[in-house]
Amino acid sequence: MHVKVSQALQPHPSGYRVYRHADFPQPIQSPAGFAAQLGYPLQRITKTLLVRSNDGRHHAVLVASMGTKLDFSVIARELESKRIEVAPASELLALTGYPQNGVSPLGIEDLPVFMEEGLFAFNTILVGAGEAGIEIEIDPKALLAITRARRLAFVRA
Repeated sequence: MHVKVSQALQPHPSGYRVYRHADFPQPIQSPAGFAAQLGYPLQRITKTLLVRSNDGRHHAVLVASMGTKLDFSVIARELESKRIEVAPASELLALTGYPQNGVSPLGIEDLPVFMEEGLFAFNTILVGAGEAGIEIEIDPKALLAITRARRLAFVRA
């Protein structure tokens, strides 16, 4: 687990569970495979994306269920931008401190975090732990509070 994630979770020692893909009997090769091994629907596994306005002046972190299509126009309005796009990998490490396959909403200090409204239908969700192959299972309401995120409906129908 990344040190930034550990620090963010430190005040909440019993409010989450850590999963290491290497600890499972079958190799984890995809989010769907991970969900299947846990016996969870894919929607409980999240993706965390760094996005930016097309002029590069505004950035945000988005947390949404795997397998969903995101409506970037909703986020663009929230950022008061004309259009947003997924930020390039070169900005990911510089702005979040996380590698491309290990992004976490935990430990993000200087960027707004938006959590998709549909995540709150679950008792727990799984988010990246700041390192590839490690996930954190946590109540979405606790994640909302820890990250100071905003709930927002930004999945396309």
